[in-house]
Amino acid sequence: MFNESDQYVKNALIQIFRSEINVIRCYREFIKALPLHGSSIYQAGSNLLLNRLQHDNFTQAIDAAFSVSNRPGSLLVPCIKGREITWAQFIGALVNEDSNFLPDYDPDSTDESIYYKGEKVTFLNGEMGSFDPNQVKKYRTFIMNAQNDYLMNVNFAARLFPEFISIYFGLKSETVSDFQDIGVSSLSLLQDCVLFPRVIHFKSEPSEESLATPVKASAWAYEVLADVKLGYLNADLMELLRYDTRFANNRQDIFTLLCDSQSMRD
Repeated sequence: MFNESDQYVKNALIQIFRSEINVIRCYREFIKALPLHGSSIYQAGSNLLLNRLQHDNFTQAIDAAFSVSNRPGSLLVPCIKGREITWAQFIGALVNEDSNFLPDYDPDSTDESIYYKGEKVTFLNGEMGSFDPNQVKKYRTFIMNAQNDYLMNVNFAARLFPEFISIYFGLKSETVSDFQDIGVSSLSLLQDCVLFPRVIHFKSEPSEESLATPVKASAWAYEVLADVKLGYLNADLMELLRYDTRFANNRQDIFTLLCDSQSMRD
């Protein structure tokens, strides 16, 4: 049984896990409104992965991920101007209020889009439809609110359980200590989407017995978590989510299990 203090910490961590899922859901809606041309900085993962965000089984997978009460690493990754960065770099920019590093965005610039309202476009998620700048504004607001809510939850948990936050994001204890002092003014520097669904990459190991070229595969981190929850993958594969450079994620058994799972899904 948890005592009152332990339950307080557990609830704080669950808030992190659940608000993380909310960011992914908001991202999914956001890319439905973004035209493919000119939106490359908002692309997380390959076209195949983006298409899987719109697949019929998304709801089952994301709901399964939402129900998991623990995991060793975040399902999100910071990206600035289309480039993935470490959590340490991102938090350092927030702590130092580095406006030169964090992306700037003019909320009125959507009206200056190269597309007219109602113009037929291909969206970032691969679907066709009519462009609506108001939809872009609406979903950008949703994802910004989800990001800020998530980061405030992380900040709160960092005060209660700094050791967990250190492991969860692969941070040095000094970085976590700095992040504990972050304020609302620092979060106000975030004017655009900076947290994206994380992609887990795998590759097969070359074999002396086979001349076959090593094959690479990828999955959303939430998919890995969901497949473990639903029993499609061994629970040991949850370790793939850990932000730990010492963990070898190119093991053949992991690659085989992932490929089997993704082949069934695709």
